[in-house]
Amino acid sequence: MAGPLVGGKDPSQSATAQARANALVGRTISDRYRIVEMVAMGAMGAVYKGEHLLMRKQVAIKVLHPEIEDFPELVARFEREAIAGAHVNHPNVASASDFGKFDGDSYFLILEYIEGTTLSDLIKQGPFEPLRAAKLARQLAAALGAAHLRGIVHRDVKPKNVMICEPSILETTARGGDEEIVKLIDFGLAKVPVEKLSDVARDPAADSRELTNAGVVMGTVAYMAPETALGMSAVGPRSDFYSLGIILYEMLSGTHPFDAVEPQKLFAAHCTLPPPPFKVRNPNVNVPEDLEAIVMRLLEKDPDHRFPDAESLIAAIDAFKMRVALSGTVSFKKSTMPPPNVEEKGAAASSASGGLYIPKRPQQGRSFQGPALYVTVGVVALAAVGGGFFALGRGTASDGSPSTSQPEKTKPEPTPIATVTPTAMAPTAIATTATTVTAAPAPTPTEAPSASASAASSSASTPETEAARLLELLKAKPDLSDAAIRADLAQAAATVANAERKEADEIFQHLATMVGERGLDLLYAILLADATSTAGAKAKQWLDRPVVFSRASPALKAAYELRRGTCQTKPFQFQNAGRVGDERALVLLKPMIDGACQPSDTRCCYPGNADLAKAIADIEARSAK
Repeated sequence: MAGPLVGGKDPSQSATAQARANALVGRTISDRYRIVEMVAMGAMGAVYKGEHLLMRKQVAIKVLHPEIEDFPELVARFEREAIAGAHVNHPNVASASDFGKFDGDSYFLILEYIEGTTLSDLIKQGPFEPLRAAKLARQLAAALGAAHLRGIVHRDVKPKNVMICEPSILETTARGGDEEIVKLIDFGLAKVPVEKLSDVARDPAADSRELTNAGVVMGTVAYMAPETALGMSAVGPRSDFYSLGIILYEMLSGTHPFDAVEPQKLFAAHCTLPPPPFKVRNPNVNVPEDLEAIVMRLLEKDPDHRFPDAESLIAAIDAFKMRVALSGTVSFKKSTMPPPNVEEKGAAASSASGGLYIPKRPQQGRSFQGPALYVTVGVVALAAVGGGFFALGRGTASDGSPSTSQPEKTKPEPTPIATVTPTAMAPTAIATTATTVTAAPAPTPTEAPSASASAASSSASTPETEAARLLELLKAKPDLSDAAIRADLAQAAATVANAERKEADEIFQHLATMVGERGLDLLYAILLADATSTAGAKAKQWLDRPVVFSRASPALKAAYELRRGTCQTKPFQFQNAGRVGDERALVLLKPMIDGACQPSDTRCCYPGNADLAKAIADIEARSAK
């Protein structure tokens, strides 16, 4: 059970709680429930195996500790757990059947009795076989979906709150052949719209009030979604999906995605660090690419980038299961997961260091629209069984293989970080600074015989001929260390994609998967040239694929994570950007600390931030060498 500390102490460790918990064994409460034995002791109360005397049925009996009964808000949480369990009627959710008092003021809750093992104990035994993990995740998604349909958000999804049961043969048949049954338990921290679930609420004013104080969040840090930093009011259904993503990651890899142990650092990792690919985290596991794509989408930092609902998540898992059934193997190289269809957040100009920048027509009157956000993360107390309270600064948030159909054009929030002087586009070497782009002399044809088209002939070619020429050039394995060839490739790829030629899918796939880090540099340049174009959207689709992005250079990763980070998360990225970033990161960092930057600006602004200043100085020092 997740629960608070009372007076800085765990109530389950008090002599009063221990004595009362043991004394209840053998008693009959409410004239019909006999307490048989104690099975668990948590911060909120004790859990017993019991029996309904009239129905001869096993039940679980949860009784609040005496100390908890003196705190009305904690009692209200206990009531909400009862209401949630009573209103979510689903085979993967532990149901509640009764709630009341005995001995005048002792609260009890009657729950479905579940015999099984916690998912936490099973994860300790090592990584799960992918199909088994997918089946369990599907059931957990179904349980959350049933709760969400009732307006209930669990807010403490973790392996200790998931029971795994072995059903009988008849139950296995009835449940579609699943050998294990998931039961989601403990709605003690759930957001429950009591006023909507019942017309006879005991105290409508109390039922509708927010039970979490402003600036304090509750839950288990290891499974907290990044948006929890904004307070419990920001935690919604997609926050439960993030927690499910962490659980699925643990099942498949045998370990948590982040190494941090201290609560502050662990929560900072949730907010800022991309989860490492499974092969990086545990080289001994083989997770199918389509299943890995599901996990990585669940773990998106922005809730809007995760699955929108349980139905879409279950559909993705079912597609994986169907693919396994049809192919007869779990292994799969090509992902069938399309990237989430989300709006582009904040296109930014970039200098190229080892890549290139494609100049575009400057737009007037552009300014960063994301609000400045400052979050101070500090632990003030830990809840029992891994739960925790965090005191947080208040603020507001700012911010698979692509399908063969043309992606919907995204409309970015305006974000000029640097002014770019337009130049004529040609397959020439391009040197850039933070503010100016200039073209170097074009190379002779002998320097790149496979790129036979000159600037003049390229400008006169059609998208159809450009597509054929580009495919031929890519298959010839061009030397992408040549800036002229990179410029030609980027321009031609953008031309073909913006003309909506079918060859664009093959071209962009080749850039993403066949030519190494340089190909990803080209995709980034295409994206920055015009994020609103078809080419920009297609480049983003590939870069947003975790399996593809994991192959990017450290410098590109630093720049791209900064680019898609929020004002809340950027400060956590400064140190890494300073260590590995190049001018692509520098052009994003400088405006955040320049003299005209003010915290009240509509852009991210951190005047006087030591980490930011050091990151800028470090990158500039490397660039000067």
